[in-house]
Amino acid sequence: MKKIIAFACVVMLIGLVGCKKKDKVSEGNIVGLWSLEEYEAYGHTVPAVNEPDWLFKKNHEFQLVEPLDESIVYGEGTWNLNGKELSIDSEELEFDEGENLFRVTKLTSSKLVLESDVYEDGEKAVFTRIFERKD
Repeated sequence: MKKIIAFACVVMLIGLVGCKKKDKVSEGNIVGLWSLEEYEAYGHTVPAVNEPDWLFKKNHEFQLVEPLDESIVYGEGTWNLNGKELSIDSEELEFDEGENLFRVTKLTSSKLVLESDVYEDGEKAVFTRIFERKD
């Protein structure tokens, strides 16, 4: 009986550790070139067309770049990831108040999902950006 209980405890512990690692968001995971694939807002999903790619560099630099030529930069700034909260600061990119703050709801080796709150006519809505890794 003791062996069964010990085995069950080991299996539970492995399961808990595995879940925590899967859910972990880290700066190393976000570094790279991301292509904006679609938006979700107000219950609708819309494909992103002709949108710049988002480039997160190891040194915390951020750039919006041309998808066909990364040497063409539309804007740049810095990024910071604190837990699952991502902020992008830039003097070049004009963000309305709070629009530079994102919640990282999914981050895998191939997919990044960012949510932000938007306000229209005093009503709050969640705006979601879905990215695929390019590099």
